[in-house]
Amino acid sequence: MADAQILDIYQRHRRGLFALALSITGCPMRAEDAVHDAFARLCRMNLSGAANADAYAFIAVRNAALDLLRRSDRAISVEETSVPLFDFDQSDPQRRAMDWEQQECVAREVEKLSADQREVVLMRIYGGLRFAQIAAILGAPLPTVVARYRRALQRLKQRLESIV
Repeated sequence: MADAQILDIYQRHRRGLFALALSITGCPMRAEDAVHDAFARLCRMNLSGAANADAYAFIAVRNAALDLLRRSDRAISVEETSVPLFDFDQSDPQRRAMDWEQQECVAREVEKLSADQREVVLMRIYGGLRFAQIAAILGAPLPTVVARYRRALQRLKQRLESIV
């Protein structure tokens, strides 16, 4: 894979890749390490003919995060972190505070989803991947991935409506 192609993938999907790694490791530092490890491996590979390099990057990050998790003694909960997953309106302090509060609420509710549902939601929303790509990454049937996503969104909607 050419360096420019790797850089392009990273720039387009960095938030989704980090969010995926964070959902697995539960620790921002380990998530960063997982993304770094995955891209270091990608740089050493020749994937110029790969049909779907974006999906392959997600596979690499997922595997690196799982490897880090297996080697770690304790995973820190995402609730213990303060890593923003959204861009905030920096011009209005009141709006920024409201955005931060909403982001924290959504992050807590996403963390409560099952690991399978959380991965699908993060890859779809933050990664912008299609369901077929997610199914290939997870090695799961397409209808299963779609059902996980649908159930996760229903659960999130119910939980967030009950809070508001």
